[in-house]
Amino acid sequence: MPNYPYKSLGTDLNRDFRNDLNENFKGVESDLRDMQTNFNEVVETVSEKAFDKVVDAAKIDWLSPVNTFNDLSTTYPDAIEGKTSMARDSGKIYRFNGTEWIEIQDIDPTAINEVDSRLSAQLADIATLKPSGKTDDTDYNNIQNAINNSKYVKLAGGVFNITKQINLPSNDPVSIEGAGVDKTVLKALTSDISVFKKDNNQCLGSSITNLTIDGNLKAAHGLELISSKQFKLNRIRVINCLDDMILLGGDSVNMFYESQISEVIIEFEQSNSADLRPNYGIHFLVGGHDSNIDTVVIKNVKLAGIKDDEQSNNMYSKIHSYGYPEPDYRTQYAMDVYGSVFIEELYADSAQTAGIKIRGTIVTVINSLFFWSTSISTAYAYEVNDGGNHLVFIGNQYQNMQPSSAINFLGEKGSDLFIVARGNNSIPGALQINQTTYDDAKVRLNALPDNNASLVLETNGKSRWRVVKTNSTESGSNAGSDLTIQRWDDSGNYIGDVLLVTRSTGNMQIYTNLTIENGLSVANGLYADIIHPSDSIRYETNGKSRWRILKSGSETGSNVGSDFAISRWDDNGNYIDTPIYLRRDTGEYFFNSGAFQVAGTWQKPFKLGTTCLWVNSAGKLMIKSGTPSSDTDGTIVGTQS
Repeated sequence: MPNYPYKSLGTDLNRDFRNDLNENFKGVESDLRDMQTNFNEVVETVSEKAFDKVVDAAKIDWLSPVNTFNDLSTTYPDAIEGKTSMARDSGKIYRFNGTEWIEIQDIDPTAINEVDSRLSAQLADIATLKPSGKTDDTDYNNIQNAINNSKYVKLAGGVFNITKQINLPSNDPVSIEGAGVDKTVLKALTSDISVFKKDNNQCLGSSITNLTIDGNLKAAHGLELISSKQFKLNRIRVINCLDDMILLGGDSVNMFYESQISEVIIEFEQSNSADLRPNYGIHFLVGGHDSNIDTVVIKNVKLAGIKDDEQSNNMYSKIHSYGYPEPDYRTQYAMDVYGSVFIEELYADSAQTAGIKIRGTIVTVINSLFFWSTSISTAYAYEVNDGGNHLVFIGNQYQNMQPSSAINFLGEKGSDLFIVARGNNSIPGALQINQTTYDDAKVRLNALPDNNASLVLETNGKSRWRVVKTNSTESGSNAGSDLTIQRWDDSGNYIGDVLLVTRSTGNMQIYTNLTIENGLSVANGLYADIIHPSDSIRYETNGKSRWRILKSGSETGSNVGSDFAISRWDDNGNYIDTPIYLRRDTGEYFFNSGAFQVAGTWQKPFKLGTTCLWVNSAGKLMIKSGTPSSDTDGTIVGTQS
């Protein structure tokens, strides 16, 4: 509160006068300070109101454009100060000042109008639908009309009841997107339809994503796409159809190709009868080819998770095909492919007949798992037939498979099996080649130049024998790439070669003892490369030597050594002597034991040069220079009794 009025001082200059004067000075000071504070508050209040006035005068709050200036008052009848809009016809910018619309800027409206037009057109191309909850044609009609008139069809969560086949367009592509797998469900209420179908007129670049197609044990197919290019199926689930879940392609003219299928679940639910299962999960008909299929799970189909009717050139990655519960829901094959396909990271789970059925040529399978929860004696990892060849298996695993059930090759006319295995890839069990015609059955091991190609025979993973095309360089004239048979010890270490066949000459070299039990027929010569003087060709009875033909003596030059000898051995296999010995350097014959006996008849005389000696029928030794013509055609030698 103010201190004014102040105290009266009087006229006497005494102590009271002095005290009252001091009190008055204090009051005056206090009142002056109060006045300053009030003044500052007034200034601040006035300043704030002045600032608000300035801001209101400059504020711009944009509204959507109008067509003409006259549309401002009717479009925005309740505008307040600062609201701003553009007139499209003139490009002028108007601001409402609190009482009227005032022009503040003039611009070229062409670009703005173009963007606005495009945005409006795009918004018109987007159709957003919700399930009707009805079981009549309402949901079908809404979806079909949206597909016919819009480029983007967004389906909200819930169940759409489909009473008729939804036909995809042939001209402009359409993108159909749900709210998520099992959130948006298209449920078939009519038998023998395809929920989605694309007919013979090709559509380029359409897509279906984020939804579930429920065949409801009524629809034949979830999707039937006869003629489509660059089609995209992504994050969808197809369940409970009675024929092929997804059917792709038609013929050599109507084709499904250059398309992408990814993150797809295909399932015939196990609560349904196994007898009702569809044949295939994804079925590529003739004309279905050159596509990429990635991250697909297929459960409880009858014949094969994926089937190719022709050489497809498809790439398959991360495919899991299985049937459960076993054995009623087992799939016959995880995949049934025709050829020219690349398969990576397949999980073939408990197939009834084989993990992969291969027809045609050029199939590559890498980093895949073939698994059986329980062994099936008739189940193979691969069944190869109908001319299957040029197969590449790399880094695959096989679990719980019968030892005799790796590859079953059922060759047809003109078929070869050509396997390229790389790294430590192994195929357990037996390779069975059952040729069903009169054509050759072949197994081919292909190696790069200067590398061995080996057929390795093992015990517990360790080599025992190897049949090897050697890595000797092919230098022309059929040289190089010879054939050897090698033996290996109990620890799997190389011992040595047993046999070498030289490709350029066909000559065969045997490095160990050769035992012949039932005779040897030699058409073009028999060569014995005897390295050591004691090595020989042995003739035995019950494993004991009877005769030996050997190369004898060390070579010291001038053709000395490596003579020819025939030795005889007793019943116990002990050496007796060497009846015949031929020197290599002189050509001399030595008969070291027993008598030297010849037939000695005139027909088979003993010859010394051109002179013949024989014994006639009377026991007389005869001689003649030349060949005798009868028993008596000669001269009796000397006087004989």
